[in-house]
Amino acid sequence: NGVLFKYRNELFMQKRSLLNVFGQNFASLTAIVSAFGAIYSQYQKDPDLRVIFLGLYFAAWFMMFLFLVVKNFIILFRYKWQYYTLQTKWQKLINPSVADIKTN
Repeated sequence: NGVLFKYRNELFMQKRSLLNVFGQNFASLTAIVSAFGAIYSQYQKDPDLRVIFLGLYFAAWFMMFLFLVVKNFIILFRYKWQYYTLQTKWQKLINPSVADIKTN
């Protein structure tokens, strides 16, 4: 009962990074617009315009995958960091000299 009261003001869910959210949205919109632009440039028979739109299209997909990989890496890093931090705290409770050896 006392433990729950102690953590009553803690925020357990964290908001997503605005850079990540806006980056994914911008990359998605760029991919959609560049795909339509590539189709339009194919009907207009303009190879220069088509190369530009296809370049934007592949760059947008690269950015979307980049944001997804970075987001998942950050989640994994926080999970592993929390795991090893809690493991160290438990080891320090059981045997304080073991924790001092690991930090030095």
